[in-house]
Amino acid sequence: MIGLFLCSISARAQLQQPFVFAADPANPSGIAVYTRNDLTGVLTPVPGSPFPRKEEVNVITLDFTARFLFTATHNPSKISMFTVDRNTGVLQEVPKSPFASPSTNSPVFLSTESTGQFLYVINFNSSQPDVSSVESFQIDPVNLDLIPSPNGATQLPGLFLSGATHPSGKSFYALLNIPNSSIPSQAVFLLFDGSTGAFTTLANAFGCCFALDPQGKSLALEGLQSVHFIQPPGRWDSRAQSRHCLSERRALDGIRHFRPISL
Repeated sequence: MIGLFLCSISARAQLQQPFVFAADPANPSGIAVYTRNDLTGVLTPVPGSPFPRKEEVNVITLDFTARFLFTATHNPSKISMFTVDRNTGVLQEVPKSPFASPSTNSPVFLSTESTGQFLYVINFNSSQPDVSSVESFQIDPVNLDLIPSPNGATQLPGLFLSGATHPSGKSFYALLNIPNSSIPSQAVFLLFDGSTGAFTTLANAFGCCFALDPQGKSLALEGLQSVHFIQPPGRWDSRAQSRHCLSERRALDGIRHFRPISL
């Protein structure tokens, strides 16, 4: 069975390219690349697909300039880098791949940003118990290298649950489980600003799952008793819903009932 790791793929780069990238968790031998027909939805393997990889793939993302594909594996904790032929979709793992820093520990989320200079990595584990961490790598397009930030990793206020990159490439979102919370499965919603390199906790942004509109105009955050609809840069609307977490599909369905605000 082919697994499409689209949740962590940079949306704008993915939409601009005629290719879909996928990995089969049961087959560690390669990464599949398909051309897509936007009228019929038909996927067709490109010549040479699947392409070889050195490590298994747990998460995958395409950089916003569509030059590189990045993947990560939990065990061992490694990050792989591939060049992408924009005309054919052919992948080639760079010679120095895979990469890791001393802080890389079970990477679970990858995000690039609009300039194509940095790769952000959220590690499920960190040097502290019950919290995840985030680190950055500079992308060297000349030497085909990933250079870890000298600042190391930053501890997050909880364990990573899910994340999404905004189509603008200027921010990404992370939903974290709060350790030792009085409310079971309570999670906090964070906004990462690529221009400052800092996380911001949105006021009252608690929930157990979320979904981002593919156009990046609205975001649904499911709480214990309501669904909150965030319309960037952070205005809120909400609607009473079930006390149980909704699926991301239902959350996305709810977005249609709210007028999006242009970014």
